[in-house]
Amino acid sequence: SILAESINLQFDSEGRILISNKLLKHAKIKNKILFVGQGKTFQIWEPTNYEKFKATAKRKSNVYRDSLKWEQKFNK
Repeated sequence: SILAESINLQFDSEGRILISNKLLKHAKIKNKILFVGQGKTFQIWEPTNYEKFKATAKRKSNVYRDSLKWEQKFNK
């Protein structure tokens, strides 16, 4: 269902993407945006909302720290 809601963004003549008003409204973006790296991809956030999300995620990770699973991979 997540991918069913996805849309292709078009590039303008300068190679920039144009974000639709629907997406801007959904993300509550008005004047500023923040690009958050996710490895090979990125997310676009309204900066204040991202800071709130990050703080909540940090609190949750501290609460559930013992149940988090970590994989260790060593490259030789």
